Amino acid sequence: MNYSCTSLVCVLIVLLGISDLAGANEARELIRYSITAAVNAPKKEARLTVRRGSEEVQYVVRQVLPNKLYVRAKSINGEKEVYVIGNQVYTRSSSGWRITSAPFKSSLPFSPVKFLDSNIEMMKELEPIVSDGLSQRVFEGSISWHQGRTLNKGTIAIIIHSEPVLPFLITFKGRCGKVECAFEYQIAYDANISIEAPVP
Repeated sequence: MNYSCTSLVCVLIVLLGISDLAGANEARELIRYSITAAVNAPKKEARLTVRRGSEEVQYVVRQVLPNKLYVRAKSINGEKEVYVIGNQVYTRSSSGWRITSAPFKSSLPFSPVKFLDSNIEMMKELEPIVSDGLSQRVFEGSISWHQGRTLNKGTIAIIIHSEPVLPFLITFKGRCGKVECAFEYQIAYDANISIEAPVP
C-alpha cells in the first residue's frame, strides 16, 4: 500500500437523529462547527488506522499552528516520517534525514466541511456516552464518495465532545471498490503538544 492521502483520510489529517428539517439543519451546523474548530485548534494529535483488504497503514499526525506538522506512516512495507517546520521539510531516509525547502501550505487542498456536507446521508444521533468524565454525542450515518473511478461507501460514526464542541473519534467501515475497508481516526487536543526539527 502506498502512503498517498485519500480525500477522506486527509480530512481526517472530521448529525442529529431528528426527522424534521430544522433538526437536520441543526445537525449540519453542529458538524460544521466542530470540524471547523478542530481545523483551527492550535495544537492537536491524530492517530489514524486505515485498513483496505488485508493491508493496514497506521498514521500519527501532529500539528502546531501556524506552521509545524509531523507525520509518521507505518505499514508492512516500512515506515515514513516527515517533519515540516516553516518552509523546511525533513524526511527520514535509510541514510538519515534529508532536508528540503518548500512553501508551507497552512490550508487543506479541499474543505472537510464541504466534503462531509456533500457525502454524508441518513445521519442519526445515538445514545450519548461518557468517557473520562466527559459527555460525548454520538452520530452515525451513511457516506459515499468517489476516488478517481473507485466508489467508496459505508457507515460513518462521529463522536463529538459536548464541551468543548470538538470531534474526538471518527470511524468508517464499508467497501472501497471491490474490497472491504475501514478506518479509525482519533484526535487529541493537548496544549503540551510540541514539534521540533529532528537532529540531522
